[in-house]
Amino acid sequence: MIDFSQFITFIAGLYEQATTPAAEVIIDDDAGKYDADIEALSSYYPMKQGAEIVITLQELLEICPRKRRRSDSYKGLIAELGARGITLIITSKRKKQ
Repeated sequence: MIDFSQFITFIAGLYEQATTPAAEVIIDDDAGKYDADIEALSSYYPMKQGAEIVITLQELLEICPRKRRRSDSYKGLIAELGARGITLIITSKRKKQ
């Protein structure tokens, strides 16, 4: 036979389990985010570790379009390529005076 204090402890344990939030499942939304860009770039440049790609912003916008037409809109792509051992350098094409 169970005594009253054991019963209360049992009930308190069930309550604690029921009110403890479940472990959060973290989903990486960025996984594969740059795959299309990398595939498009691979049509023009070798995608091997240690490669260095030097490209103008205008050329990059044609290959990997962005709504915001500035080099800082490619920070994520630069970081993803860097993690893969590839350096992406975006240059600006300025008129010579």
